[in-house]
Amino acid sequence: MGKALELADSIDNSYWKFVAFMNVAIDRVAMGDRTQGIEIANRISLVENRIEALEAIATQYAESGQYELALDVARNIQPADNIAYQLEFRLD
Repeated sequence: MGKALELADSIDNSYWKFVAFMNVAIDRVAMGDRTQGIEIANRISLVENRIEALEAIATQYAESGQYELALDVARNIQPADNIAYQLEFRLD
């Protein structure tokens, strides 16, 4: 998985970098490595994209009936992230 992260990190376009990191994070979760998936999602630079990635992982768990895991992932969305997202939105 290290090579996938290196490739994702080398992308210059911020949108495609986000998509690449999100796909790697979701892939790790699908392979059963929730901790690494969350760590990768937390490496996404823009706050709103990081929140979106964590929400996608939580949704994936919820849709498969793993509600406790979905809640655990959702707890990784920090209140500070939400405040920073609101500030970024207001500054735009």
